[in-house]
Amino acid sequence: MLKEIKPGRKYFVINIDEPYAEHIYEILKAGQIAKGEWPEGDINFEEWKRITFNKPIKEGEILWNF
Repeated sequence: MLKEIKPGRKYFVINIDEPYAEHIYEILKAGQIAKGEWPEGDINFEEWKRITFNKPIKEGEILWNF
């Protein structure tokens, strides 16, 4: 899920290549599903990476995933 950065909020960023990234993904997905805000459906980490990052990224662009 891609979201816009909102002023006044605090965020943290992780590298999705780290060994703990899949665990964090599962926690975030469960929280978003509980709030009814996970449009991707029940997909696994590898599917999510393909969907989210299989698009052209402009130089200097930052993708924020929450």
